[in-house]
Amino acid sequence: MKIKYKIVSIVINILLISVVFGFTVWAASTQALPISSTINFTSSHVLSTVTGTVTGAKEGTFENYGPISTVGEDSEEKLGSWQIGAMEFADETSPITLTLTIVNDSEERSLSFELSGQSYSTFNGTNLENTNIDRACKYSINNMVPVTNATYINGYINVEPLKTATIIMTFDINDIGKNVNNFNSSFTTILRNVANVVYSFNSEGGEIATVSTYGPIFEEIIPELSVVGSPLYYGLYTDSGFTQKISLPYSGATTLYAKFTSVPTNLILTSINDEEYSVGKSATLPTGALQLPEKYNWKPITTLVQYAFQNCTGLTSVIISDYVTFVGNGAFSGCSNLTSAVFPNSLTSIGNGSFQNCTVLGNVILPSGLTSIGGNAFYGCVAFTSFTFPNGVTSISSYIFYGCTNLASITVPSGVTSIGYFAFHNCSSLTNFTIPSGVTIILQNVFYNCSELTSMIIPNGVTSIGNNAFSGCTKLASISLPSSLLTIGNFTFNSCSSLTSFTIPNGVTSIGDTTFQACTGLTSFTFPDSVISIGSSVFWSCSNLTSVTIGSGLTTIGTSAFSSCTKITSFSVSESNSYFCSDNGVLYNKDKTKLMFYPASKTDTSYTIASTVTIINGGAFYRSQNLTSITVPTGLTSIGNESFYYCSKLASITIPSGVTTIGSSAFQICSLLKNVVIDSATIASGLTSKTVYGYLLNYFATGSEIYILDSIATIGSYVTDIVNFSAPVVVDIGGVNYKKFVKA
Repeated sequence: MKIKYKIVSIVINILLISVVFGFTVWAASTQALPISSTINFTSSHVLSTVTGTVTGAKEGTFENYGPISTVGEDSEEKLGSWQIGAMEFADETSPITLTLTIVNDSEERSLSFELSGQSYSTFNGTNLENTNIDRACKYSINNMVPVTNATYINGYINVEPLKTATIIMTFDINDIGKNVNNFNSSFTTILRNVANVVYSFNSEGGEIATVSTYGPIFEEIIPELSVVGSPLYYGLYTDSGFTQKISLPYSGATTLYAKFTSVPTNLILTSINDEEYSVGKSATLPTGALQLPEKYNWKPITTLVQYAFQNCTGLTSVIISDYVTFVGNGAFSGCSNLTSAVFPNSLTSIGNGSFQNCTVLGNVILPSGLTSIGGNAFYGCVAFTSFTFPNGVTSISSYIFYGCTNLASITVPSGVTSIGYFAFHNCSSLTNFTIPSGVTIILQNVFYNCSELTSMIIPNGVTSIGNNAFSGCTKLASISLPSSLLTIGNFTFNSCSSLTSFTIPNGVTSIGDTTFQACTGLTSFTFPDSVISIGSSVFWSCSNLTSVTIGSGLTTIGTSAFSSCTKITSFSVSESNSYFCSDNGVLYNKDKTKLMFYPASKTDTSYTIASTVTIINGGAFYRSQNLTSITVPTGLTSIGNESFYYCSKLASITIPSGVTTIGSSAFQICSLLKNVVIDSATIASGLTSKTVYGYLLNYFATGSEIYILDSIATIGSYVTDIVNFSAPVVVDIGGVNYKKFVKA
């Protein structure tokens, strides 16, 4: 590549000053020079002495302001700016010639002098408005020949310690083809004392600028290069191999190397506005190690576009450059061989799914200024073992670590106020987690299947715990709930088999469906008076639960709430409860019109249901293991789903004529049930498919007998065909004819 390069500025926290007429800092150095065609002047600075001669300037138009300022952060006042003022051409044909002799008085460092200025006229055919004068005059300074006792590089004069350099700068008006009497009403030339600069070209690594620094660097100090095409800038490094990148601010007397190169074919850079660019992949996907450039065309690259490098499966590592503030949605999603990512201090936001399914991406360190991480950001990053959120993050997004099965520890800042749903779903190696005090809601599935989680403290202020929040946390042995808690959702503690005790704060009003399903470690449970409702199957398969105490406030119990709780021996109910009561350990509604639950481990072999009962609740006798016979009242109208499911010793039952509804699987797996009498015409005529009365007659043992009133004309095919009963025989029972079916 043919390279045209020019150093215009090196910023070492230098205050670039354009001074118009008589700017004074050091009064002793400010002087009005005598009017003549040849003007001699001299000024001294702490670090240097400058003497000079001006010829060709119009009388009365030249002033010498001398040293005008020191550079910021220059406590020794060894660096600064030196200025001469406005001047005009003496006539229309003769140039102005400025001869400068610079003496470096320092024994400790080199100087680099930059000639700069501004003009609002035309010079050598170039519009100089708001342009450093050395751009237009570079071909006039010593006619581009080396400066005496110094190194001259494109407008900079580098003077070694205790050396002297002389330069000649010619402002020639002859080339423009017209008269210019007033060159500039406010022409300024500044000599800036800065650090030594050396420029070289590296054919393999791109363009390199080396800079010896003195004092803190608060901005990039690269020289501005004019290269064929628009070069990419990769930052400042301490070595020419570009492995040790510096962080700003930077101090020291170290030679730094700035890396440049042309635009790779696998990147697309797009202008966001006049000040910045975004970057993404081209049709040629990047592979191996990817280091993103900091700037393009001298403007910062601030954004990785949405899906910037999605599914770049050949990508193994990435260094996201300084100036980037936002990593777009899905930027690296599906990069299945990406093992490491380095983030810049400038980063403030990571979009949704940015690193989703980067399955070999190891632990990452996020910058302290990061404030936002989108949902699904690290979904499926199974190589993660630990993660620390920066202090500025206040919200943990949904699905952020979904399926990170090796993530064992997470550090969350105290300022976090919300945790999204499914945030740590299936983080099966997570051993502990501290919920910050500002969180008020635990959303659904947050800790689902965090099977190594052993304890949890829910902070005061939390009012709700969502569905499945701790479902599958099989090692969760203790959990502390706050007094602020009001509701517990569905499946919240499902399969938390290590919980041996559980205390619900007096303030909770509702508990959802299947909340404590398969909590096999629970042996007893007490509902506080504040609880109004509990959902269906809330204690399903709590196989070691022996007793339940119900407080005064409970008004609603869902179906099958205690199904398969095979060790329950009794239910206790507060006498002040207006909706439920206990009769010899059996749970009824208050007026005993509905049998709620019969304790599955109650030792009685027979039971007579209260004569007032009209409804048997779903799951009421579920797995009642000792009952051989049940007396059903003639006023019964409804039998719920699974009411007598798995009553393994129940041998006979009569369904009275008033029953109009039998729920699904009401007698399923009653393997000893030999005698079922159906007096209800409604039920018998409805036996047409298992979708209506599913499994009512299924699983009956061979030889089981079913008696259906002979007067019923329609009996569904489900009885005679699907269940394989024999052809019916009419029998007389107490003067009433029944069709008798026998299970083949």
